[in-house]
Amino acid sequence: VSCACAILPSAASASFTDVYSTHINATAIAYVQQQNIVSGYSDGSYRPNQKINRAEFTKIVTLAKFGQQMIDMCASSLRFSDLAAGAWYTHYICRAKDAELIGGYPDGTFRPDQPITLTEAAKIIARADTFNAGDPVLPKDNGGPWYDIYMQYLSKQYAIPRNITGLQHQLTRGDMAEIIYRLRNKNVLHLPSFEYESPTGDLVNHGSQYVTYQNSTEAYVIKYPAD
Repeated sequence: VSCACAILPSAASASFTDVYSTHINATAIAYVQQQNIVSGYSDGSYRPNQKINRAEFTKIVTLAKFGQQMIDMCASSLRFSDLAAGAWYTHYICRAKDAELIGGYPDGTFRPDQPITLTEAAKIIARADTFNAGDPVLPKDNGGPWYDIYMQYLSKQYAIPRNITGLQHQLTRGDMAEIIYRLRNKNVLHLPSFEYESPTGDLVNHGSQYVTYQNSTEAYVIKYPAD
């Protein structure tokens, strides 16, 4: 008896009904769930392709770094002019501001509901990753754009996924999980990633995907794709 049955991909994590093993960020999402970094939504979904805003990203990174007790200890006074008193994100933004993970905008706002860009996320997560840490440390600031050292940090950790479209790419929840996963795991060098070129800001395929030819006589170097 023949059966024309559709074979659905298996779920990467039983906790999330909308994350399948075929999703580009499936492994990373399963990791952040297992590490209790994220818990998903009340309907059992994760919504991996949904954009993540600045308040949500700040909460996830700050909570993973400091823990709920330290966050709750932060005074609830508003640190930016556009934060709503008593809002769910108040203590997370308070702790992030006190730890200098965030700085806000020149007009004194934080814009919590605005989708977070790659460069903004790079600053928050790189400063959290190196907060009171001897190793790793941020690269030396050579006077480039404000985001330069943070993008260099992600690049050296192979933490810029290849689906990123540019420096102003608005991160999804899947992107967020992927970056955290790569920063916390040292066995990700085989994963396709972008390399950030300072100070131009270009994103190119990471050196691990390239063959380098160096001509010492003529003093030039050529890099070309290995595949």
